[in-house]
Amino acid sequence: MILSTMSVSDTASNLRPYNIAFDEQEGTIQKFKWVRENGPVSVSLWVACMHPLTQHLAASFVPHMDACVCWYHDHDGLSCVRVQAGMELLQSLHENVRLMATTFPEKYPKHASRVRKYYSTHGFEIERLMSNLPMNIEEILRVHLNIQKHL
Repeated sequence: MILSTMSVSDTASNLRPYNIAFDEQEGTIQKFKWVRENGPVSVSLWVACMHPLTQHLAASFVPHMDACVCWYHDHDGLSCVRVQAGMELLQSLHENVRLMATTFPEKYPKHASRVRKYYSTHGFEIERLMSNLPMNIEEILRVHLNIQKHL
């Protein structure tokens, strides 16, 4: 599950290079099949932008996800401000939450990132993913499969 704090147009711009046609209508929750180059495991990618409707419906689908990510634009002031609400929502409904930052598309004037560190209920710092989307998804999947292997 990816909860984007960016605008729908910025979210669509970030997904376009990966051939994901994100519908730019406000308040939608969209499901995509992430095609991996290696391995038999498939990934269903749920993507939503911060919106009152998404926040209202989150309790019905977020607890059923394997991992949740709060995706923000590191140089966009509004996106950074929305991170707190996004993290509060995700952490209230799920244990496996991460932050993911992007700097695409380029913003003018650039906003200096002031997204604070977040901590799990056990006091561990929540991981902030800084790579591109495919690498971040593979990292989340690697950790998830590693945990499942040892259970």
